[in-house]
Amino acid sequence: MVRNQIEQLGIDIEKIENYLLNNGIEAQVFPGGIRYQVIDEGTGVSPTLTDEITIKYTGSYLSDEVFQEEETITLESLQAAGVIEAWTTMIPTMKEGGRLIMYAPSGTCHGVFGNGVIPPNTNLIFDIELISVN
Repeated sequence: MVRNQIEQLGIDIEKIENYLLNNGIEAQVFPGGIRYQVIDEGTGVSPTLTDEITIKYTGSYLSDEVFQEEETITLESLQAAGVIEAWTTMIPTMKEGGRLIMYAPSGTCHGVFGNGVIPPNTNLIFDIELISVN
């Protein structure tokens, strides 16, 4: 069944809210449906979409199955790296040294197409630490 983006977002938000409730997690809401927890505010500067950054992250499904083990990567820029919308939305809100966990609706991730091990319309969890803004 093909759904439009608004219908899919409603389904995604319901699934994410259920996950948070079932796991006793209180999260803030960002426009566009992303839920997030600030684990550490950080004290450094916030990156722009064109800054080179180094992050450490783990990606998982709402089932808590990890699809990307903790990995440290340097991106020339969020804009040039072609990363998912959830990252270009949330990473610029972070400060260097900060850490957050985001619960991202499928439309802000890989959407209806999926990507490799990530099936279509899959909500994802990212635990991201902003190590440095270069």
